[in-house]
Amino acid sequence: MTTRNRIMSPIEPPLEVRGITEWQPELFNTTALIPRLSVKSEQVGPVRKILEKHLLKVASLKPIQECDKDKDRRTILLNPDMVSSFRDLDDLAKDLSTVADIDSKHFSVRKFSLTADNWSPHEILRAVLPPGEDGVSGFSIIGHILHLNLRSHLECYKAVIGPVLLRLPGVMSVVNKSNSIDNTFRNFSMELLAGEDKFEVEVKESGCVFKFDFSKVYWNPRLGTEHDRLIRLMTSSSVLFDACAGVGPFAVPAAKTCKVLANDLNPESYKWLLENSKSNKKSTGNIQCFNKDAREFIRAEVKSSLLDIWSNGDSDKNVDNAHIVMNLPALAITFVDVFHGLFSDHQEYLERNILLPQAHIYCFSSSDNPETDVRKECEGHLGGDLDDEHFLGVNFVRNVSTNKSMYRIDFRVPKHILFSTKPLVTGSGDKRPVSPENDNGTSKKR
Repeated sequence: MTTRNRIMSPIEPPLEVRGITEWQPELFNTTALIPRLSVKSEQVGPVRKILEKHLLKVASLKPIQECDKDKDRRTILLNPDMVSSFRDLDDLAKDLSTVADIDSKHFSVRKFSLTADNWSPHEILRAVLPPGEDGVSGFSIIGHILHLNLRSHLECYKAVIGPVLLRLPGVMSVVNKSNSIDNTFRNFSMELLAGEDKFEVEVKESGCVFKFDFSKVYWNPRLGTEHDRLIRLMTSSSVLFDACAGVGPFAVPAAKTCKVLANDLNPESYKWLLENSKSNKKSTGNIQCFNKDAREFIRAEVKSSLLDIWSNGDSDKNVDNAHIVMNLPALAITFVDVFHGLFSDHQEYLERNILLPQAHIYCFSSSDNPETDVRKECEGHLGGDLDDEHFLGVNFVRNVSTNKSMYRIDFRVPKHILFSTKPLVTGSGDKRPVSPENDNGTSKKR
């Protein structure tokens, strides 16, 4: 969620705005009595410092203003919830007297006209939406696009919510996710609530600039910390295989450090993966991009690369660790079946001291014991157990909803899985029947 500094106004919007379902900014027009103190211009600084907690904080209304009648004086606006008469400043009288010539004749109350501009978007929505209900508390800003997931009880207010959030600095489009993510290409249908029908954005993350069409690819700014966490594992002697690369949040920054093979099934993601790989100059020479199914990518590109590493003796002097990332949490854990028997046709390496790839697989879990749940499900799809030597852990990534969280399971792919010559037999942790007959690696799931 993007957070911004909020100015909490002591003046409430008119009661008439409660429950409106069409944006009518004129309904916020009102007046308010605001106390003020006249101060000599040269004394404003020290007086303001003393009165800091008593100053009026209202959007688009400066607390220090020109004086109506005396150009040598300034008017300081005060919070009407704290000050209604000069006597309310008695506790500060001694401090004020040391820095300024102020008495009761310098205090007055004036009527000010207010409009919708004098309340923050948060305050406007709080005044409009039903009290006691969940409001618009979380959203993401991707470039110039503000993206939110409206709950069903707020659907009738979207004609207000869109234009109000459009008032936030830098926001040019407000969109609402209208259905669940399409697991084929990891994007979702969006409804434009307000602003421009332009979805190509530019964002910065992990020291790189990414460009993409937000309406056609998947991008989640909440995953920036997780991207950095994995990128930091890479060294100049690493190789990264990103099977579900999207537009490159893992692959492009990692390519500044090590060799990267990046893949995504979505043609639109692949297009922007290429663009981002080229535009971030330090990444260009170290990255190759592919537009394949995740399993096909592993069976072809990853397998070929590992064979090249193994064929250079017991280990490649230029590569001492290999990482395979699959960040498609709704399905990726089911893709690990591709490791079973991946090198069954290369038994000559079975007894050699070879580099085993580390897998980093993202998934969801609603279990009270996610480490056990995720590990068991992963083993089910692998068709074999992960012992403590190969199992590296299950790591929390983020909360997705009240009852669901995102995790990453890390493990070294065991030899007995990679070189198995036996048919895949799924274990009890497998939530989806998988067999060589019904999975040819080109499933539209990815």
